[in-house]
Amino acid sequence: MLRKIVCFLCLLLISGQALAQEAAKPLAGAINRRFTLVSEDGEYSLRLTGRVHYKGQFPVSGPADESNDTYMQLRRIRTGVEGKLARHYEFKIEYDFGRGSAVLTDGYLGLTHFKTASLRMGRYKAPFSGEELTSSNSIRFVERSMINRFAPSRQIGTSLHGKSVNFGYMAGIFEGAVTGEWLFAGRASVSANKFTIGANALSENNEGSSSLIDFRSGQGTRWYRYHGDVVSNGSRMQVGADVGYWGTPLHFVGEVVMASQDVALEDESKSLSHTGFTVQAGYVLTGENATHSGVTPKRDFDPANGGMGAFELVARYSQITPDEEAMDFARSGSVKGASELTMGLNWYMSRHTKLMLNFVQTSFDGEIGGDASESGILMRMQLNY
Repeated sequence: MLRKIVCFLCLLLISGQALAQEAAKPLAGAINRRFTLVSEDGEYSLRLTGRVHYKGQFPVSGPADESNDTYMQLRRIRTGVEGKLARHYEFKIEYDFGRGSAVLTDGYLGLTHFKTASLRMGRYKAPFSGEELTSSNSIRFVERSMINRFAPSRQIGTSLHGKSVNFGYMAGIFEGAVTGEWLFAGRASVSANKFTIGANALSENNEGSSSLIDFRSGQGTRWYRYHGDVVSNGSRMQVGADVGYWGTPLHFVGEVVMASQDVALEDESKSLSHTGFTVQAGYVLTGENATHSGVTPKRDFDPANGGMGAFELVARYSQITPDEEAMDFARSGSVKGASELTMGLNWYMSRHTKLMLNFVQTSFDGEIGGDASESGILMRMQLNY
């Protein structure tokens, strides 16, 4: 009898240990260094995402300095969740609390049964411009270049996208600036031997809309604005292309955009064509490879153990040339064009933390408030997870 009791107790102990081990299997943890909750079969997941970007701007000369555009702000405070349900249904919800207001940045759902043809519906970035589609966590400068004003950024719509080893595409239809009209945008890219080449196209019938592109410098100075009575007189069409080189301590990126906009001011109407381009290059001084998403230090910044992180030097030149007849439709104080040189140093303290310091020099084709140029210093401290 005693033997049976002992055997029974041993069986209970063994069963209890097995159950404890099963219960102890981690469902939550850091996957790819991000907080993630995953079901045991891998078909359900939930990932917490977020970023904090603290920005400082300190004008040195020119219009930005004269308007006292010195400030420090929480440029972005984003938090959100993303994941998948039953393997083939994705979702993302993200809000930005920066600059003192709460705004939905991304909110979408998707069907991913086929890798070469996945469907996405909701609010997210329309597929135009390689620079715009690069996460703000990964851009090499405090702010994107001047030509980013051409990008439609986040819109509400539906798109089809797919990706293979060396090819990717995305094409969608989105709400236009005019009720009942649509914005069509698409992008395709190919990669090989550390190079990536992309092409974009966009078309929108925004007739009657006063929502037209204006242009700003890296410090926010509006150097070209349409006259307040100018409206669209038809369609907006844009094409663009970009090339990038990644995978070594040296990186290079170039992008060009050409845009056409039909406009009208009282009895005068024109089809204006604007062009812009940007080129940037960088070199990781500490020897790590530069990737599209950033630099991962060989040793995180940790003075106690001799870790210093990674350092990267970057430079960028951007230029926008509006149509020669654009001044006939411009607001007073606008100039004919602008070019901008930005020099920077990035300190990657870890994969999640980066300190950025930029010097920006903008030259105007004309004068704004008596100045033909402006310069300033921008900085950013960022944490992302």
